[in-house]
Amino acid sequence: MHQGDARSLPFADQTIDAVVTSPPYWTMYDYCDVHRLSYLAFDWPRQSDQLIGRKYGIERDGIGFTPPRYMSRWYYDEFHGENTTNGRALREYFVRMRKHLEEIRRVIRPRGAIAYAVANSFRSGARFRLATALAQLIREVGFDEIAIASRMGSHRRILPAGRDWQTGRFSGRDSTGKITEVIIFARG
Repeated sequence: MHQGDARSLPFADQTIDAVVTSPPYWTMYDYCDVHRLSYLAFDWPRQSDQLIGRKYGIERDGIGFTPPRYMSRWYYDEFHGENTTNGRALREYFVRMRKHLEEIRRVIRPRGAIAYAVANSFRSGARFRLATALAQLIREVGFDEIAIASRMGSHRRILPAGRDWQTGRFSGRDSTGKITEVIIFARG
């Protein structure tokens, strides 16, 4: 097991055959808090400012940032770019995910495979296409043969079952059919 920054891996170039992961979701929860027992058990430092997917404490920047195509509406129109916490969080999420994917591209062997489990959801009554935007980044950093396959639902859930499909917030409303989990496959 290796605990560290997914944007700076301690592996030589082209030495990994495959990466299978479920990357952090954007602003869903504080991974340091959710996994606090692991942090305590392994005596890992808690570095909340390094989390991919965090929401708070992000400075305005955005210089040179172009959101993935499927996130442009969200970044510019819904979240008002750098003027809101959500806009800055979305920008930082994709900047950090791009850096992570570039690092994965560096360490994966030629024709190596990656598989990322992610989900699309609804926010403010519209489809929030996180998986589609990540697939775009995966292509941009040099992976090919990209395929998105539906992930069969399970009775075991990581996220609470009651996610309001209109607002995206957790609530008592049923979200069945509103969140689509997928696996993004690609080759290096």
